[in-house]
Amino acid sequence: MNIKTLEIKEDTKYLESILRKQRESRYYKRIQVLYLLKTKQFKSLYKIGKFLSVDRQTVSRWLNLYVNEGIERLLMIKTHSNMKRVMPQNIFEEVKKKLNDTKGFSSYKEIQTWIDKEFGLKMIYKTVHKTVRYAMGAKLKVPRKSHIKKDPEAFETYKKTLIHI
Repeated sequence: MNIKTLEIKEDTKYLESILRKQRESRYYKRIQVLYLLKTKQFKSLYKIGKFLSVDRQTVSRWLNLYVNEGIERLLMIKTHSNMKRVMPQNIFEEVKKKLNDTKGFSSYKEIQTWIDKEFGLKMIYKTVHKTVRYAMGAKLKVPRKSHIKKDPEAFETYKKTLIHI
């Protein structure tokens, strides 16, 4: 990308008005690149990138997007995933039932793979964790194994003589 031959179509007043409207830094920085070039404050992508704390290739990508598709496309950031972010109610109920079983689940990853296998629904780990832990109030604590030589009577005596502060 050669910034010497790049022509910014919008005037500085229009760019300033768009800058004032932006509430997210990721949109603000994109417009700020155009503004900085229009006002000739910087002469290289590297210096603009350093000023905005982004890589020069990111600045170049934004400028290519602007040149090829315009300012509207520059302000449109595509963010989507194929994975579901919300657990459907029927799956929610099934997971809840399975958690109440004596076997249940030993990890959130196990729940995630079970949902995928049983219902064919790929869910993000974070969604599974938040739903199970906070919406259902379940804790996946697995008891640790006890030593085979542990004396249960000695343990009970120890608990009784333990001083609670």
